[in-house]
Amino acid sequence: MSHQLPARGIVGDGLIDLGPDGVAAVAEVSTVSFALRTPDEQDVLAAVFGRWLTSLSGPVQTLVRAARSAPRRRRRRSPSPART
Repeated sequence: MSHQLPARGIVGDGLIDLGPDGVAAVAEVSTVSFALRTPDEQDVLAAVFGRWLTSLSGPVQTLVRAARSAPRRRRRRSPSPART
């Protein structure tokens, strides 16, 4: 069974008009290296995310994707020919 978003159009500010069901927004965000942050920075990031969650007045769907990146291969330098 396929579910489709009942979009009626895009509103001027970029929101998706869902008719009687309201509006939807799509956001693409980049990663935040939480583990590499200082404890103070981690506290701030967690607080900001908490404030965003608290501000929501309706349901939210969050999609998180994680992909392993292929390590870069280093080119080996060929040994220089011996000078005579």
